[in-house]
Amino acid sequence: MSRRFAVGVWCAAILTTVATTVAGTAGWRINATPSLPVGLWRVDTAGAATPGVVVELCPPDSEPFRLARERGYVPAGSCPGGYQPLFKPIVAQAGDTVELDVDGTRR
Repeated sequence: MSRRFAVGVWCAAILTTVATTVAGTAGWRINATPSLPVGLWRVDTAGAATPGVVVELCPPDSEPFRLARERGYVPAGSCPGGYQPLFKPIVAQAGDTVELDVDGTRR
């Protein structure tokens, strides 16, 4: 490996780290999980948390999540307990009734 190539890789790594940090501070998040479309998401703290809205949340620091992190299901991140924040759509709110079919489909 040439010195020039090594310096290029090092610079790319630094640039990626800085860009990701700045984007995160500005309210942008990268989703690389299959739970929602992969891509760049903008966090809007002024919106209402109503059904249909996608929210960012920190999972509880509990035994199931510790096991999930150990197995690689939940990546390490900035949440308490060392977890990566999760993106999840709100499907119901207080007072709503949610029914699931036998196959797990929501009605």
